[in-house]
Amino acid sequence: MSTQLSHLAALRSLLEHEPYATLCLLSAESIFHLTGFATPSEPLTALLVTAASVRLVTRELERGNASACPADVGLAVDCYAEDEDPAAFLAARIPPGPVGMELSSRRVSPAEFVRLASLLPAPPLPSSVAAGLRLVKGAGEVASMRRAALASHAAIEAGVRAASPRATETFVAGAVASALYVSGSEYAAHPVLLGSGERSAAAHCTPAPAPVAEDAPLFMEVGAASGRMHASRMHTVWVGDEPPAWFVGAEKVLTDAIETGRHLVVDGAVAGEVTRALVELCESGLSTVPGMQEFNFTSRPIYSIGCGFPIDWHENEAFPVHPRSSAVIRAGMTFHLLPWCTIPGVASIGWSTTILAKESGPADDLYPAKNSPYGRTVRTWVAAPKAERLGELGLACFEDVPALNCAPDAAAQAQVFHADAPRTPLVELKGDDVLNKGVGRVFIKDEGRRLDAMSFKALGASFALHKLQEDGQIVSGTTVCSMTDGNHGAGLAYFARKMGLKCVIFVPENMAQDRLDKLYSLGADVRRPPVMYDDACSIMMEEAHKNDWCVVSDQSFLPDENWPNGYELIPTYIVSGYTRLFREAVEQMGELDPTHVFIQTGVGGLLGACVLFFATYSPATKVIAVEPDDAACVLENFEAGAKTGADLVMCKGKTDSFASGLNCGIPSPALWTTLRAGVDACVAVGDELLREGVRSCYHNEGGRVLAGDSGAAGLAGLAAIAGGEVADKLDLNRDSVVLVINSESLTDMAKFRLAVM
Repeated sequence: MSTQLSHLAALRSLLEHEPYATLCLLSAESIFHLTGFATPSEPLTALLVTAASVRLVTRELERGNASACPADVGLAVDCYAEDEDPAAFLAARIPPGPVGMELSSRRVSPAEFVRLASLLPAPPLPSSVAAGLRLVKGAGEVASMRRAALASHAAIEAGVRAASPRATETFVAGAVASALYVSGSEYAAHPVLLGSGERSAAAHCTPAPAPVAEDAPLFMEVGAASGRMHASRMHTVWVGDEPPAWFVGAEKVLTDAIETGRHLVVDGAVAGEVTRALVELCESGLSTVPGMQEFNFTSRPIYSIGCGFPIDWHENEAFPVHPRSSAVIRAGMTFHLLPWCTIPGVASIGWSTTILAKESGPADDLYPAKNSPYGRTVRTWVAAPKAERLGELGLACFEDVPALNCAPDAAAQAQVFHADAPRTPLVELKGDDVLNKGVGRVFIKDEGRRLDAMSFKALGASFALHKLQEDGQIVSGTTVCSMTDGNHGAGLAYFARKMGLKCVIFVPENMAQDRLDKLYSLGADVRRPPVMYDDACSIMMEEAHKNDWCVVSDQSFLPDENWPNGYELIPTYIVSGYTRLFREAVEQMGELDPTHVFIQTGVGGLLGACVLFFATYSPATKVIAVEPDDAACVLENFEAGAKTGADLVMCKGKTDSFASGLNCGIPSPALWTTLRAGVDACVAVGDELLREGVRSCYHNEGGRVLAGDSGAAGLAGLAAIAGGEVADKLDLNRDSVVLVINSESLTDMAKFRLAVM
């Protein structure tokens, strides 16, 4: 039985108690709820329901839409021609006897209502029975709303990532709209509502082709649709450095109100009482926020939401929610909970979610998670002194770290293997703000110029393939495979083609098209499962085992049923290959040994190579890992106190940051002891800081460096802590000599343009 047929059965049961034999439904929402009929246009359309039949009356152009309705509904369809009178056509098909009629429809004008009623033998009886029936959602409808929630959540995330004082409001709205559709929304439930600063103080503000206001709120509201069911989310971020106390305080009051609202919206609650409680809570809370100016809090912080047709997505006509409403909430109803306010002459601010009322307990939040703050987030972790760390590991000196026991000479062999490789440039950073924050000199090793692979990853992939060929594990025609966020896969594909190997590359679902195109151009067979990086790693390992492919991955794996000995040796070769770039860098720096190295970090391969190189070259050099705040797997595992690779856990973020090549959820287990011994600090930074790193490289007065979205993360981490308390702990000062790596060249032109515009 289709969902629509069950709805019809419930309606017919209710009609047994009504004073009419025929119900004429005119609202698009009721007709869709009972039949699945949907059209974006606005012809006069009616559904005639009796105990024995259900008949749709619409124009001829809509016949194809009607044919898509579930067959078990038994829908009869009558269509009028464009030159026929729709009201007369409909009136002629209404059976004799009393008629109940919906009087609420955005697709029927008052004049059409009057004309239709005048054509009937007796005035129709007003009926809202069908509208009330669709308020309580079935499991399928709730599932559709959850899908809509996922799409609007992703759209808001895209807006947060795109937000920047260098971007226009329309640019940000474009990112929002694109993500909305890419994430599965069938249409935008309403226009993207977006405004920054004073412009946002106008209710339902739409974006303008003007720059996003700096040091001001950016307000967004996005509605998505799945199966004609809607979910909507409101979100506000502060675009700038630290938000002021009034914004922080107001955000806490309004987001706390969402949690309170979830507990108020229960089966049997009165809508008016819920509304008044939320208004009183928020107004009293906002009035105590330090620095909060005069504000106007909404009188409607909650409304019913569900089935709708653009441009409306709510259910106000069926279930009015306002301070005087006596309507009673029932389990299965869904609501948009949106505490927000306007601050005249300043901005609108607000946050929201879509919830499902239950028989008891707080309402379910249909959204998967909270949306992110603006991308200037900074998190840090500082290690104990190195001697203390080595003592905890039971090691007399760093050379005793067992990470490379499976290939103890690999790093030295890699130096010999790469001895004749062309060097990449080293440029000094000049004219950048970070130099005004108490930092001495900064040098950038530009690995974006590393062969055609345009990344340091070429060093690891080429050495690993050399070792595998030397050991007889691969020959011409062998299929090698790996998982990649872009650069390792490009390096592997580049050298696989030169060596006559077949190459299969797995990528995450959120990989940018430019990165995909690079892999295709290098001859890779690209597989893109609909999952993020870490899950795609698992799929890749399963497929490799099934097809007897040679895995050449920079991520190591613990033993499992397919890989009883784990997977460590080849990642060790890869890490050893990376050490070459640090040898080049220190030789190019001459007498200036680095005091600090800031290294961008995904699973930890480049970070491990850095630790291993400087442990013997210059043990006093401090190594700082830099990660996206949304994928801070190394920092979070250090904070959690992970002792071994078996203790590692997935990071808390969504692994979907601006820095695509660093969006990894768990570090490499084989390297964890090495990292515990040699990493002095971790810095996790938000997307806007990552973009600023790319911009600093591009505008470097010491020589332009074209950095990809992951390329300048090390510089971003340096800028994030320079001149602050963490810098003092690390002895980062005007006497310091800092090395950072541009790990990749331009891999995603859209992100690059956003960063440097």
